[in-house]
Amino acid sequence: MRGSFRVAWRPDGSFIQLKPSSTGAQILVQSRPEISPGSSKNSDSEEPSPSHLLLQTHQKHSTKAVDKTENNAPIFTLPKSIASGNEALFNALEDYSNSSAMCPFNTATQQVIPNSFSLLVSLNGKGKTAVGTIGESRRLEAVSTWLKNVVSGDTMQAISAAQSSGDIYGSVLAALSGGDVATASSLALDSGNPRLSLMLANTGIQAHPFCDNQLEEWRKSGAQPFTPNSILRIFSLCSGSVDIERAMFKSEGVPYNIDWRRRFGMYLWSCSHSQDQTTVSSIVKQYGSDVSAGLAPPATPLYCDSATQATNQCILYQVLNHYEDADMPLANIVSPSSHTPFHHDFSASFHLCASMTALSSSTMSSHQEDLIVDAVTSQLIGEGFWEWAVYASLCFIGSGTVSESSAFARRLRAKNIISRFYSPSTDPSAGSRRSFLQNIGIPPQWFVEAHAYRCASEGDVFGMLDNLMRFSAADAMTAMERLVIPHLILEGKKSMKELWHLLELLRSKVPDDSIDCWNKPNGCGMFHQFLELRRTV
Repeated sequence: MRGSFRVAWRPDGSFIQLKPSSTGAQILVQSRPEISPGSSKNSDSEEPSPSHLLLQTHQKHSTKAVDKTENNAPIFTLPKSIASGNEALFNALEDYSNSSAMCPFNTATQQVIPNSFSLLVSLNGKGKTAVGTIGESRRLEAVSTWLKNVVSGDTMQAISAAQSSGDIYGSVLAALSGGDVATASSLALDSGNPRLSLMLANTGIQAHPFCDNQLEEWRKSGAQPFTPNSILRIFSLCSGSVDIERAMFKSEGVPYNIDWRRRFGMYLWSCSHSQDQTTVSSIVKQYGSDVSAGLAPPATPLYCDSATQATNQCILYQVLNHYEDADMPLANIVSPSSHTPFHHDFSASFHLCASMTALSSSTMSSHQEDLIVDAVTSQLIGEGFWEWAVYASLCFIGSGTVSESSAFARRLRAKNIISRFYSPSTDPSAGSRRSFLQNIGIPPQWFVEAHAYRCASEGDVFGMLDNLMRFSAADAMTAMERLVIPHLILEGKKSMKELWHLLELLRSKVPDDSIDCWNKPNGCGMFHQFLELRRTV
């Protein structure tokens, strides 16, 4: 009968498994699960970790939801207001946008995560207290400008593709689909179409009737079927209408080459020149209705291609939806499947959730929040940043206030991480990690206790007692009674002599206010008296 070998997980998040070598023999291989891009690399790699970089931003802007006490760590959260006069959360969102742009995400995720935070800034930069026509018009302009910047790369690619195929009007349409009216006008002029260029340069409210009339004339005269689609679409967009776009998308015989972001932009840019009082919320609602009716492309995540089945909507669209309905659940919005092909990578989800709960009344269940925090904590430990895993476990990313039971559970989780990984005898960086954690409010007692039990596991009884005595004589005596005396008292003369020396050392350090604990029945004092009597007999 042959033996078997199960996968063995190591404390640092790596695992050991059997794999065939080049010679065919079975060998043990240590590796890491690829939760995110680069997560399977060695923790000593100089490449930055998204989890680490984004958590540094959180720590920079965090406030204390629950203050520290003598023996307990604080609980951290983001500022909960973006109202006038309080720009703390606004600054945090801008910093998130900048720091996430430096994270080594995969290409698709790299494009949407920084844009998600900048979208939150555009939607909430002045707070939702800025109601009325002026406030909404500014918000509409901010989101419109944001989207033009987001799709600018795709717009230029579409223009280049049209130009390389000799499609003059296609290049103009591509520029318009990206909201770049100036480029569209220049392309028309350079291609020998001065009247089209002049019309495009004046695509305000005044130009709408002219474009509408021209489309109507083509329809009445029967010329519309013979007019190139690109020209029809250009005039339709200039008239502030997306009806032709709707018809083209619904038609199965005509390929539609504009993604959901530029198509959504058409709604924004046409409405921004409208006399009607339009809001971002009404545009989001209208686009959702068109998607449901099969008149507009669904908001699939950017990493999805024709061969990939989308299981969620793009994070950018979901942020827009959340603004339209701030009470909608956050679980689907911050799910990794909304922005990354690595569906177990919660490095960005943690911070998106923290930001969005700080901005609105939306929240998550305690179970959902714990799943996100635990996932990020595991990623940080696997990447070699256990001290940041301690910080993450002490973060509250929900809305409202932290319950006493939740705070206790988070502190216990953080304390367990320190007990597991704090090892001054084997980790050269233990001192700097401890310094960072104490600076953010971790009680020194946690490290002393962790070091004491580390000494106990290594057989260093003197080290264990010395560490415990620094904060609690009672804990030192309890550890002595439970971990040391039961073994040494039964292991012969040499061990009993060693136990006597340990009790002598402990007795010399017991303060007067702990003498009752020393003298209790079956306590250290009783065993000390027994050994002292044994020595003298």
